[in-house]
Amino acid sequence: MVYYHDNGEVSQTGSYTKDGKLQGEWLSFNINGTKTVSATYDQGKKVGKWFYWTDKILKEVDYTSNAIASVNEWSNTSSVAFQE
Repeated sequence: MVYYHDNGEVSQTGSYTKDGKLQGEWLSFNINGTKTVSATYDQGKKVGKWFYWTDKILKEVDYTSNAIASVNEWSNTSSVAFQE
């Protein structure tokens, strides 16, 4: 299944079970097409590692039995310079 923002960019991708529950990998994107969430469902329940991206932060949320088991967060505060 693919859902779209009003501007035509992909909003979400994922699938459902035959009885309408969220299943497998789901991805969410902002209005500019940048990935913001990577999630996994099993029969409508949150499972495994979910990743949330913002401008400078990556958050990893680990789900067990549809509940948060742990959260890790990384910040990108350094700048990188390339020389050609």
